[in-house]
Amino acid sequence: MDISTRTRGLIGYGSRYDVLDGKAKAVRTMDLAALLSIAAGNDAGAKLGLVYYSNLAEACAKEGMLFSSSVVLDERKDETVAAMSVTI
Repeated sequence: MDISTRTRGLIGYGSRYDVLDGKAKAVRTMDLAALLSIAAGNDAGAKLGLVYYSNLAEACAKEGMLFSSSVVLDERKDETVAAMSVTI
């Protein structure tokens, strides 16, 4: 089962001006846990997302299911694509 979301804007950036300062635009790829960790450092409420993510990964491992995630932050398109995959 694959779940993905495409969001207009870049999650994890302080503001849109972090990207618009004239530097070359990049595409960054990371694990969802890494993005949640970055967000948790900036927002106490975001720590809950990291707890849910950890609990989901742990529950899948206990049941022998493979769990993976990825996040693509595309500065050129100004969008974020997050995906989670569970293989039963």
